[in-house]
Amino acid sequence: MLLTKSGGKEKPLHVAAEEPAPSPPPGRPERKPPAEPPAAIMVSAPPRKFPWVLLVLIVGFGTLLVAAGGLWWRWSQPVVVTKEVPVSPPPQAEPALKLSANDYYNLGNEAKDPEEKIKYYT
Repeated sequence: MLLTKSGGKEKPLHVAAEEPAPSPPPGRPERKPPAEPPAAIMVSAPPRKFPWVLLVLIVGFGTLLVAAGGLWWRWSQPVVVTKEVPVSPPPQAEPALKLSANDYYNLGNEAKDPEEKIKYYT
C-alpha cells in the first residue's frame, strides 16, 4: 500500500480479524460456524468484442452460395422453344337483322336445334 509507513505491517482491508469462538454450553455438541465464502474481488474486465468480421464473412459467403445456386438453377433449365401460331381474326358476328318480335318467335318455332331456339327466343 502506498499510504502506509515503510516497514510498518498492516492487515489487508479485506481480511477481518478473527475472534475466538464462544464455548458451547455443557452437554451440547460443538457447532461450527458456517464457512464464509471468500471475499469477492471486483475486477473490471474489458468488455467482450463481438466478432463482426467473422459474422460479415459468414453472411457474405452464404449470400454468395445462394446467388451461385440460383444462377446454376436458372442456366440448368432446358430451353423450351415455342412455335408461334398465327392468330386468326375472331369470327364476325352475323349482322343484326331488324326483325320484329313475331319474326323471332317464328324463327324459334322453325329451328330444330335447341340452342338455336334459345337464341331466337331471347
